[in-house]
Amino acid sequence: MSEEVSPVRLGDVLIELPKSILPAAAATSSGAYPFFCSSSTPKRTNTWQCDREAILMGTGGVASVHLGKEKFAYSTDTWAFRVRDQNLLLQEFVFRALELSLSKIDYVGFEGSGLRHLRKDFIRSFMLLAPDTEKQTAICRVLSTIDTAIEQTEALIEKYQHIKAGLMHDLFTRGVLPNGQLRPPREHAPELYQETAIGWIPREWQYELLDNLAHRGSGHTPNKDHPEYWNGGIKWVSLADSKKLDQLYISDTELEVSHKGILNSSAVLHPAGIVVLSRDAGVGKSAITTESMAVSQHFMCWKCDQKMDNHFLYYWLQFNKRTFENIAMGSTILTIGLAYFKRLKIACPVELAEQQAIAKKLKSADTRIFALRDHLAKLRQQKLGLMQDLLTGKVSVQ
Repeated sequence: MSEEVSPVRLGDVLIELPKSILPAAAATSSGAYPFFCSSSTPKRTNTWQCDREAILMGTGGVASVHLGKEKFAYSTDTWAFRVRDQNLLLQEFVFRALELSLSKIDYVGFEGSGLRHLRKDFIRSFMLLAPDTEKQTAICRVLSTIDTAIEQTEALIEKYQHIKAGLMHDLFTRGVLPNGQLRPPREHAPELYQETAIGWIPREWQYELLDNLAHRGSGHTPNKDHPEYWNGGIKWVSLADSKKLDQLYISDTELEVSHKGILNSSAVLHPAGIVVLSRDAGVGKSAITTESMAVSQHFMCWKCDQKMDNHFLYYWLQFNKRTFENIAMGSTILTIGLAYFKRLKIACPVELAEQQAIAKKLKSADTRIFALRDHLAKLRQQKLGLMQDLLTGKVSVQ
């Protein structure tokens, strides 16, 4: 049951800290102290400015809020302040209330047409429901507990991503033997390897044009001036689906085309199981389709059969994603031309069974990572629900 609490205007209880002179570029990859800027996650730096607890709000681009503890630094685009009276409002409670508020406002409260900035007067006007400090402490304790679970899950995801990266390197340079074990490293068993233009690969592998192992295709965009070419039930992979890629499979698309659109354009209805790769914005992102789909001209795709396993190809593309990104970055327009894919070569096992064994190991690693990501999403949703209930007084904490 909810109880009556006193509303407090944030602007009446805060004390601003001096404006920082450190630019956001002061962030380093492994500094000794937390560095807060307009970013959803804190950076690091080797310089500290403050050694007392304070609230840090990013005011440019990303509306972020953090609680700084002990020694930390903050950038010029970050607003730092403390609560005037800890007997009325706990610093962490205010941080939690702002965290909830910013999850709702989107770009309300921002100004500017380019890089948007959060208006300080908008934050000062926030009205907080302030129960007594004992209840504030209890609320913060509950939210800190779920934050710990979130942080632990994020750390596990990062750990397994590193493990997967190492596994990919081993599998795509050493492959697997019929017993499922990795081949010994070349320095221990040189007779198991052969030298090629790209270095040493297992003796049972080939270094071949991808075009000779899988059927390459692409796509097209039907004329948008003809509404009858669109929304016809045929899923169409486009740049709008960028966030759906790199998740092994793609089963849904933002846009659909019609059979008439296919017939009146260069678009092709590809069968299920093709491997798609973005060659423009989001260069190097890939996925395997779960049903028949068409693709836009911004994608390459490959139909695999007896010489190439589609899951192996997907993971090989993932392994070489940085190469694709670097090629695109070297151009005036971030794209990879068709000529590149015509001469693209791949080092892979001749035997389909070994390709499948490699893909199976990587799919198993992904299954674990995807499960952790799902769990993380549920924890974040649970946290949002708790914040909504506890910080608005809808549910009282004992």
